[in-house]
Amino acid sequence: MDSAGFSQFIRNRKCFSSEVLEGIKGVMLSKLVLIYLGFFLSVVSVMAGPETRVVIDPGHGGRDDGALWAGVREADLNLAVSKKLEALLLARNIPVTLTRRSDVFITLEQRSVIANSFEDVIFVSVHFNAHRMTSIVGVETFYASPEGKLLATNIQREVVERVKTRNRYIKSGPGYAVLNQAKCPAVLVECGFISNTNERKRCMTAEYQMLCAKGIEAGIMESLPALDKLEEDKRLEELKKIEELKKVEEMKKLEEMKKVEEMKKLEKEMHLEEPIEMEKKVEEEKLESVEGLL
Repeated sequence: MDSAGFSQFIRNRKCFSSEVLEGIKGVMLSKLVLIYLGFFLSVVSVMAGPETRVVIDPGHGGRDDGALWAGVREADLNLAVSKKLEALLLARNIPVTLTRRSDVFITLEQRSVIANSFEDVIFVSVHFNAHRMTSIVGVETFYASPEGKLLATNIQREVVERVKTRNRYIKSGPGYAVLNQAKCPAVLVECGFISNTNERKRCMTAEYQMLCAKGIEAGIMESLPALDKLEEDKRLEELKKIEELKKVEEMKKLEEMKKVEEMKKLEKEMHLEEPIEMEKKVEEEKLESVEGLL
């Protein structure tokens, strides 16, 4: 190879090395991008929000108007607030299920079945109120369990704070089928009295409905960590009971084993005593024979 050929060979090697190096850099960069993308997606998944599902139950519907006053139908107001609440929760990446999305009739049992079909869930039934005493106004929230009481307390406070009406407080409502049949934290929110002229006018506005939805949303968000803790405490309590039952069973087994050992020991002692008793009897018989001969 002459000097010109050798020089060209060196230039080709350098070019080849540069291309290889650039290729390696490209592969490494791609891997880094993939690693970063994977990390970013995992962070987004973690930040997406709690896995707790919220079942929103727009009360009444279909042939069941609920309260009906001056042409205002409770079932329609319930659905309006429920859809606004759904949108707020979905914006927080919280999974939501509505028991109805249109003006259809659903039995109380069906509403509870929907709630109980999920594992980690809370149930919020949305209603409006009415009373023959038309001067009555305000918001009240019902519950039927300790977990429901916690949820009701937070929702009641947040809704009243926003709509600026009378606080009728939280109340135990074991008579409500949707509450006592639900196997999860459950509340029934009465968002206002449509039997009162002024409050009815407010209840019909999108602004009031949104305030109710935001109050319920805030109450739910505030309750989630505490409800998780209550659930964890309940789980630990159940585990503790299981451990205690295991200990009781183990004690019973030990007692049974002890009784078996005692029975074996007694049987063994009885077997040892039998030959001794036989020898005594033979000796007595011999003595009796000798005495008879004398």
